[in-house]
This record gives sequence, structure tokens and C-alpha cells, in this order.
Amino acid sequence: MAPGRAWRSLSPARLLSLYGTTGGLFLSGVLWLVLRLSRGEDSFAGPWEALSQKIHGGCAMAFLFVFGWILDVHVLANWGARRNRLTGGLLTLALALLALTGYGLYYFGGEGLRRATEWSHWVLGLLAAPLLLWHVLAGRSKAPPS
Repeated sequence: MAPGRAWRSLSPARLLSLYGTTGGLFLSGVLWLVLRLSRGEDSFAGPWEALSQKIHGGCAMAFLFVFGWILDVHVLANWGARRNRLTGGLLTLALALLALTGYGLYYFGGEGLRRATEWSHWVLGLLAAPLLLWHVLAGRSKAPPS
């Protein structure tokens, strides 16, 4: 990659993949959350809740692949070039915590830990899309004109 061009390091295919998987994750997660919170604590999940959870899990796997695809050419390249570190670092931290809490929803035991993991995942998930938008806008404002 040419020096001074790291802000353009994402090809259209990578951008489309990133925004598509992010959108799928966000929408399926919000749908699941709305369905989950609209039913009572003691009632069973309906078919739409289960389907949205499965879609969310599939989007999460696809997103992890896409993030790995952009890690070297965008994340590490821009970190090394000292570009957009605040928003990029916060976004990467949020994504790592989302992956950890997503894992924890399946494998962490104990009611208290489960509840904390659940709420952490919901809050981080709702903040991740606006954080990505902030990161993109901050990066574009710092990029020299083409």
C-alpha cells in the first residue's frame, strides 16, 4: 500500500461486505431484542425470536470473517500510520467485547454472570453501529482530498 493512502485501503467489495454484515448483525440483533423484551419472563420464545437469533449468529460468523479480511489492510495499516486511532481503537475494543459476550451467552454459567453478559452484549451491540458511523465520518474528515 502506498504511503498516505491507508484511508482508502478498503476496496468496494470489502466495504460492501463490512456494511452488509454490520447491517445484518444490527438489524437481526435489534429485532431479536425487541421480540425478547416484548414477551414476559416466563413465556417461551416464539418462532420469529428463534429465527432472528439464528440469523444474528450467522451474521456474526460472517462479520468475524470480514473483520479478519480487513484487519491487515485497514486496521493494522491505519494504526501503524497513526490514523483515526481513537475511534478505530474504541470500535475494535467494542467488537472484541461483543465477540466475548456473544461467546459468553452460550457458555458462561451462573445467573448473575449470564445476566451481566446479556446486558453488556445488548448495550455494546446497540452502540456498535453508531460507533462505526463515527469512525467512518472521522476518517473521511481527516482524509486528504482525492
